Amino acid sequence: MDGPDWNGFAKDVLKTAASKGAFKHGYASFYDVSMGFIHAVDWQRERWLQVLLLGEVLVAFIAFVSRRNAKAQSALFLMISALVFCGEMINSLCQAHWVQFSTQNYFDSNGVFAGVIFSMPLLMLLFAIVANLVYLSSELLVTTKVSCFVVGVTRGSNCYRDSNFGSRARRKTDPNIIYIYNFL
Repeated sequence: MDGPDWNGFAKDVLKTAASKGAFKHGYASFYDVSMGFIHAVDWQRERWLQVLLLGEVLVAFIAFVSRRNAKAQSALFLMISALVFCGEMINSLCQAHWVQFSTQNYFDSNGVFAGVIFSMPLLMLLFAIVANLVYLSSELLVTTKVSCFVVGVTRGSNCYRDSNFGSRARRKTDPNIIYIYNFL
């Protein structure tokens, strides 16, 4: 079967790209690109950027303070997820009205600046919240298993076969049950 010569085509594309200097800097230029990005932004005069970064630090502080409260972490997770989900819409809104609050237009149609400055820190915080919720869940599982074992030893029964183990009436009246934190 005679078809296009994809190997020859790929070699020609790579040869053309190499002759134009596309591979000249490679991965070593990541630092230069990052420094160019940092120096292109006027961090002193852009108050909205300072407020945005302060807000992200505040949300991270709230996440740290509420790290032992699963309900607060879940609510924060939903709020941050909604903000990240609306990131594209926020970028297009800021792109249309940048003159009112900024000295230059940072908002391109692809949303790179908004993704790096707005969404990326929030996504890293979401990852930390998920890791913390998994940790809290494992801690609760261990506590529940230990209390089940203690109840089984003191009463001589298995808590899985005991149909009244989870009832509120028994928890309030039985002094042998170790009380665990009820998340729901």
